[in-house]
Amino acid sequence: MSCRKWEVRISRWHEEDLGPKDEAALLRHLSACPRCRGADEQFRQVERLLESSPTTPVPAFLSQKIVLRVREEMDRRSEGIISALLRFRFRFVRQALILGLSTAGIFLGVVVGSGLIHTFQPPQGARQFDLIAAILPDGAGADSTFEFIWTDN
Repeated sequence: MSCRKWEVRISRWHEEDLGPKDEAALLRHLSACPRCRGADEQFRQVERLLESSPTTPVPAFLSQKIVLRVREEMDRRSEGIISALLRFRFRFVRQALILGLSTAGIFLGVVVGSGLIHTFQPPQGARQFDLIAAILPDGAGADSTFEFIWTDN
C-alpha cells in the first residue's frame, strides 16, 4: 500500500474513525515508515494548535441558520426512494410530452405544407419563370430584380 493511502488512514485514526484491525496495521506501518511518522506528527501539531487556540462563541443567528439547514438536508434525505422516483417520472413525462408535441408540430407542418404545394395552380399560359410573379402580391416585386438560371432538362 502506498504512503498516500496510509496518510488517509492516519487522518481517520486522528478522527477516531478507524477499526481495531486497521489501527493495528497502521501502528505496525508507523513503526517502519519515517515518512508516515512525519505525517502523523503533522496531524498531532495541528491538533495541539487547535486545542490551544481561543474559542469564539457562535452568534445566535448563525447557529439558527446552521440548525435549519441541517434539518432541511435531513428532511430532503429522508424523503425516500418513492419521492425521488416520482420526481423523475414527472420530469420524464414532461420531456416526453414536449418531444411528442414538437414531433407532431413538425409532422403537421410537413403535411399542411405538402398539401399547399399540390393545391397551387399557376395561371393559364404561365411559363416556368412566371411563377414568382404569380406568387408575389401585385406590385411586390416592382422594384426588385430577379435573376433566373434557366435549365432545359
